[in-house]
Amino acid sequence: MAFRIIKKLIWLLLFITTLYAQTNLKLEFSQAKQNAENGIITMSISNESNEALKILTWNTPLEKMISADLFKIQNGKNTAQYLGRMVKRGTPTEADYTHLSAGETRTVSIELAKYYQMEVKGNYAVTYKGLFETLSKNAKEKESSTLYKVGNPSINIFFSPPKKKTVRSTANKVNPSFTSCSTSERNILNTAHDAAIVIARNASQTMNSASANTTGERYSIWFGSPNNTRQSTVKTHFNNIYSALDTQNIAFDCTCTKVSVYAYVYPSQPYKVYLCNSFWDAPVTGTDSQAGTLVHEVSHFTIVAGTDDYEYGQTKAKALAVSEPGKAVFNADNHEYFAENTPYLSMANAFDDATSINHILKDLPLSESIDTPREKDLYKFVAPYTALYTFYTTDTLDSYGTLFSANYSLLIHDDDSGVSDNFKFSYNLVEGKTYYLEVRGYSTDVGGYTLQSSAPYNNLVLIPMGEGLVIPISFVQ
Repeated sequence: MAFRIIKKLIWLLLFITTLYAQTNLKLEFSQAKQNAENGIITMSISNESNEALKILTWNTPLEKMISADLFKIQNGKNTAQYLGRMVKRGTPTEADYTHLSAGETRTVSIELAKYYQMEVKGNYAVTYKGLFETLSKNAKEKESSTLYKVGNPSINIFFSPPKKKTVRSTANKVNPSFTSCSTSERNILNTAHDAAIVIARNASQTMNSASANTTGERYSIWFGSPNNTRQSTVKTHFNNIYSALDTQNIAFDCTCTKVSVYAYVYPSQPYKVYLCNSFWDAPVTGTDSQAGTLVHEVSHFTIVAGTDDYEYGQTKAKALAVSEPGKAVFNADNHEYFAENTPYLSMANAFDDATSINHILKDLPLSESIDTPREKDLYKFVAPYTALYTFYTTDTLDSYGTLFSANYSLLIHDDDSGVSDNFKFSYNLVEGKTYYLEVRGYSTDVGGYTLQSSAPYNNLVLIPMGEGLVIPISFVQ
């Protein structure tokens, strides 16, 4: 017994050591006396590991110009709004990483008032809330990245804003305007703008005509499970995006020369869009297109949709819709991919094609298969009795099961609670109510499955009494 306890303690110690060893970035704040009132802070980023680190500079203080909401800045109960740029990214290159040797510290100065709405003189509590992504090679020399949440360093500062200058406003024009754009760039932008209006109009019309709590694949892939509130938010967003692109003066600025960046905007400065290197190489329409980029950037404007960049790329956008649909409806790339609709996805109500199960205790088990990645099998049934029912699968498929109500609201889902990576869950069903059961493979898994169910109620036995009829009787001990 003592040996077992010691063995467990050693294992726990090794686990804790490994856990802390992985947290090898340290952040510290400071503020020089000469910067006591101008809101400039100094941030030190230290590599406390025994090996060099490659840190992606995107959306970190290591960028020369901050491109994400990295700080929580509070003046009493008021939180300062982020006013900095929002950037659509491509694939990072070697130049997008900062190399930190073992034990090295990199120090940067940040003028907070340049990025946040700090208009009141007084004390501010500043807390860092961003993440760092490091790139390394595994044992097989394959590159892999790791996200680090490096504590939440904070600092209290006193800030005194400078006096504002009066700026004269000019009337908006209907046609786009251009800054430092060549003739060829203007032609490209006019074509992209027209294409953006078309896909934004289509997205707006699609959302306006969608059924309540739509389960259409186009919606669910990019914005998650059916939900009236989230669907209403997406509908409003696309109405605003289409209106902005079609009726407002979009001011295009072609001065950006950043590699791996498509475009960026300042959310509080509608409707100016800065175009960068990756934009000119993108197709007019399709995935990560010029038209889609304009939808993405316009969605960032606070008065349009106020989206953020929680995730980039189709793979991560799809995962966000599954894991955090509340964030997906405010992620710019999810809006872009819905509007681009490449590959094409239908808005038809998926549950309309559900296979009916006449009696879940009589017609099951049922053997079927998932033959292609992300294929979904849907089953519709009516609960014969109010009871706790268990649903599960057996066979080779690494299955994922989800139960929906009659109005397509998600009730329960499961991945591996059954045997051999099969799903298994129990839920209280109400007699006479309609339910939908979805079976799919986890991630891109395919294979055969056998769907089964049981109703383990207390003191209740089901006795078949002919075709499609089951009568419950009390069990006499």
